[in-house]
Amino acid sequence: MAIVRTERTILFAIVLAAGCDDASPTDRSSAPAPSSSASATAARDPASSDEAYCEKFAARIQECMPLTRERTLEQEAERCLAGRKVARSIGQWNDDERRELARCLAMPSCDEVTECMKPKPSAAASSAPTTSAPAPTSSVDSAPVLDDIRGLPHAHPERTYVAQEEGGLSGFVPGAKELGCKTIVIESWFWVRCGNDERRVQRIDIDKGKHQTQTQVKIENGVGTILTPFVKGTDLRAKWTFDDGERWQTLTWPAGPRPRQVGTMSDRP
Repeated sequence: MAIVRTERTILFAIVLAAGCDDASPTDRSSAPAPSSSASATAARDPASSDEAYCEKFAARIQECMPLTRERTLEQEAERCLAGRKVARSIGQWNDDERRELARCLAMPSCDEVTECMKPKPSAAASSAPTTSAPAPTSSVDSAPVLDDIRGLPHAHPERTYVAQEEGGLSGFVPGAKELGCKTIVIESWFWVRCGNDERRVQRIDIDKGKHQTQTQVKIENGVGTILTPFVKGTDLRAKWTFDDGERWQTLTWPAGPRPRQVGTMSDRP
C-alpha cells in the first residue's frame, strides 16, 4: 500500500475502546423506532464512500464506548468526515484505506474491532533504514516504543487540559496533587503537568508504555508535561526528576470500565 501505516495512524478520527453503556435496557426499549431514512443509512456499505464509512464508525462508537462519548451520533460522523477530508488532502487517507478499516468496523465485537485496527507495519517500513534526532537533554524517552494506537482521535489542545480541575474527568492520581501536579483524562487521553518555582522538573524518563508519536513529553522552564493515550490495556511508568529528588508515576487501565483512579505518584518505584 502506498501509505506507510505508522504515518497514517496519526490523523484517524475514530475511537474504539470498550466501555459500559450508560443507558438501561428500558431506555433502549422506549426509544423511538428508526425512520426509513435512518434504516437506509444503516444499510449503506461503509466501504463505498467516506460518508458511509463515518456513519458506520459513529455507530460503533455509540455501541462500544458510551461512557466516554461526548458528541451525538451525527456530530461524531461529521467530525470523522472532516478528518477524512483533511487526511485526503495530505495523502494520508484513500479508498484502499477506507475499505480496509470498513472491514474492521464490521467485526462482531468491540474487542475484535480494536484488534483488527491495531497498526501493522508494512514491509517497506520494516526494511527501511531509520534515523532519529537527538533527544532533548531535559527529558528522556527510554522505554521500548509501542505502536501508535490505530483509530485514536486527536488529543485536545493543551489549554483544554489546563482549564480542567485537578483530577477532573476521572483523572485521579493519588500523590500527584501533593507534588503540585495536575492530572486530567479527557476521552482517550491522559495529561499530567508538574513543576513550579518551588519544585522544578529536570528530567522525565518513561521506561514503560510509551507510544511512538502519541506519547508526548515536554519540559519548559522547569514545568514538565506528559500527554499519552489512555485506553484499556494502558500500562505506563515514568520517572520524574525534580530538583529535590525523584518521583515515580504509573498510569494503568488493566481491564473493565475506565477506572476513576488511573494511576499513582510516589517516591518509590
